[in-house]
Amino acid sequence: MTNPGSGHISDIGWCLTAKEPDMVFSYRWTIEDFKTKMENFKLGQQLESSQFIINGFKLCINLYPNGRNEEEGGYVSLFLRNDNSIQLEVMCEFVLGIKNTYKHNFSFNKINPNSGYGFPKMYSHDQIISKNILDDDKLEIRAVITFKGKVKNISHQVVEEEEITETAKVGSDLFKAFEKSGVL
Repeated sequence: MTNPGSGHISDIGWCLTAKEPDMVFSYRWTIEDFKTKMENFKLGQQLESSQFIINGFKLCINLYPNGRNEEEGGYVSLFLRNDNSIQLEVMCEFVLGIKNTYKHNFSFNKINPNSGYGFPKMYSHDQIISKNILDDDKLEIRAVITFKGKVKNISHQVVEEEEITETAKVGSDLFKAFEKSGVL
């Protein structure tokens, strides 16, 4: 805004649109006697971690030691499950193993309510053994879960002081003078 006659531009405020940092959390799950589970679990039989809460959202990890169905039989299937009534958008990296670690990640994906997202054929049973993922027959899973930072506006508005014109100032001065003299 330009003040009449002065050529001066007055700032009335500012706004910054910025993204908060992403929030990263991890959850660790250890499963003992895993070779036996791969050998004995039926198709579709699952293990599930305890439910955990991150950033106010309930999550769980589902693991099928022998796959969910015929197509996945002989494979380990691993999923991050959304136990909420709303869709979540997250990124997850599964890290398997302690001594020899193997990472699998999915970038930001939307997970529907009460559904999972992950890897139907993460590793075959032979790969689990040959890659030495197990440590003393324990499968260690670490889920590194990332929530996107929100975009926010930060702003400030300058409260303008009323500009008093020269005429108004003279009128005000006269009023004060009369007030003091007792004429009013």
